[in-house]
Amino acid sequence: MMIRSALRAALTALAVLPFAVAPSFAFAKPKPKSEEAAAPAKKKSVALGVIEGKKNPDVRGWVRDVIQGNFELTDAEDFKVKTDDASIAKMAKDLGVEAVVIGKLEKGRLVLSVRDGATGKQLKEIELKAPQGPKLKAAVEKKLPKQLYAAFGLSTPAEEAKKKALAKQEAEEAGAEEEGGAAEESNAAEGGAEEASASEEGGSEAEPDKSEGDKPAEPREATDTPLDLRLGLHFSKRDFTFKDTLSQLLPNASVNIPLRDYHAQLDLSLFLRAEFYPGAMLGGQGMAANIGLAAGFDYGIPSKTVYTPAGGAQLTLKSNAQDWYVGAKVRVPASPTLGFGFFAGYGQQKYILKGDETAPLVPDVAYNSIRVAADVHATLGKLFVEGQLGARLVTSAGELGDKNIWFPHVAGRAVDARLGLGYQVTPLIAVVASGEFVRYGLDFNPLPDNSPKVAGGAVDQYLGGTLGARLTLPGSPAVTAE
Repeated sequence: MMIRSALRAALTALAVLPFAVAPSFAFAKPKPKSEEAAAPAKKKSVALGVIEGKKNPDVRGWVRDVIQGNFELTDAEDFKVKTDDASIAKMAKDLGVEAVVIGKLEKGRLVLSVRDGATGKQLKEIELKAPQGPKLKAAVEKKLPKQLYAAFGLSTPAEEAKKKALAKQEAEEAGAEEEGGAAEESNAAEGGAEEASASEEGGSEAEPDKSEGDKPAEPREATDTPLDLRLGLHFSKRDFTFKDTLSQLLPNASVNIPLRDYHAQLDLSLFLRAEFYPGAMLGGQGMAANIGLAAGFDYGIPSKTVYTPAGGAQLTLKSNAQDWYVGAKVRVPASPTLGFGFFAGYGQQKYILKGDETAPLVPDVAYNSIRVAADVHATLGKLFVEGQLGARLVTSAGELGDKNIWFPHVAGRAVDARLGLGYQVTPLIAVVASGEFVRYGLDFNPLPDNSPKVAGGAVDQYLGGTLGARLTLPGSPAVTAE
């Protein structure tokens, strides 16, 4: 009887056991989707094609490394196609990619074209200005990733991390307000956002991009500015000295007509000078953006000189000085901080003394001349230094060459030099100062004739400088890198 009761109890326990245990596994709830690991987003597929221009395999390698580190790369260096939209689209289809990058390497800059794989149309043109070498490599590694993501309408991983950190911060602040602990949780979220921002350019130790803050000090005027306009005050001291006169060659001979030198204390004038490059204004590149026109004008502020001839009354002479030039100029950028220029043109420098018309004491001059010059421009932060050296061939000298008054066989040449220093106050305006020197060497070629005056030649020298302001305009946005 006892054995029968024990068997009955055991059978009952076995029948109830499955129902007691089943809830622990059969009806377990699935995990929420938010707790599951999110599948990584598929990277955009990009093909890197040919980079034309000066052969430098290192440059293409830097670009390839950036694309490979951020996208799914297909190296298509040997894929030779035309650059029209249809050819690019066919290339992308054949390679099975969503975008194509091609480029051109020039002196001082790298230009990349990002093309849509479906249509072949350009999504963005990226220009990185830097001399080939470590500076260009740094520009590629620092600026190219962000530019590529922007071309595809995407945010960089660092930007996405920052957005998530900010969203987390908002959520934590909302929860903290409900629980009464907003201060501590807000500080924690803010720290996470700052860490994400610090790694934006691809590394936790990378410094923030300061390129936007440095732009006011960049020497746009040496590379791609379409307009360089200067105005201010010009001051100079003139010394006109005769050479090999009769009184110098024959000190003991009686000279009926003495020749007077002229030495001005200080002459002031207002100047306006401009350089204009139409190609840069219209967004041109290379040589097209660096061929322009240059012109200048100086208007002299009249000054007075008093002469006291021996045995005669005082005579006051009033100066009238002007200087103008016009010509063509070519810029040759060597780097973003160094540029050269070459000028060729025509001009006139005039210096007339009024008051001695009936019996001229000092020659009035109007030097018409052909001028060539070379200059250099270097930038050091917000400071910049300029230098110029020129030569002039005098084609006529005005009254000085009048055979009835002075010398009938005048020939002349001149050299000029300028050294300037400037400071960039704003992105468009700078203050400039310079020292200048112009020296005319004149040969009167005295031949047997009836000239009333005799001299072998003269030196007409102007020593002074300028103080003024410079206005420059930025280049076309189409060719300016971000």
